[in-house]
Amino acid sequence: YNRTWCRKIFDLKEGYNTTNIPYDGNYIACHLRHGDYQKYPNIYATIGKEAYENAIKEINLPDLPIIFIQGNIPKEDYATQEKYDTSFIDDFNILRNASFLLRANSTFSWWAHVLSKENQIVYSPVLDNLTGKQDNVKFELGNHNKFTHINKTTFYLHEDKI
Repeated sequence: YNRTWCRKIFDLKEGYNTTNIPYDGNYIACHLRHGDYQKYPNIYATIGKEAYENAIKEINLPDLPIIFIQGNIPKEDYATQEKYDTSFIDDFNILRNASFLLRANSTFSWWAHVLSKENQIVYSPVLDNLTGKQDNVKFELGNHNKFTHINKTTFYLHEDKI
């Protein structure tokens, strides 16, 4: 199985594959996974916005608009949703249609890259066994999802072996 196979099987229906963001894919998307992870800080890591901003500078990404997508955050703290009035599927498409994706430790953004355009460049957080809020996280090139705290084992799903 690979990305091409997944995109054939999981093709989005017409009308569910676009978004109202005006950048035509030429932007950087960052997925901040919070929600249920914040309830269990001794088990899961949440990556702070500062970590994404630092990674963009460290990786030396082009000077493009940056869109932060985050769920389960009060509406007044969620500038992207207020400004663009996005829904769940819009959030997914914002991640999926970006030129560059800095994803979270989340299957939501993992799938967004799997179903993205062929030339999307994705970076994944390196969390190893970190827990709690993290503002200093390295990102590595690739869609390498690390599932931690599952029977004390780490599994790697590499992009070429989805």
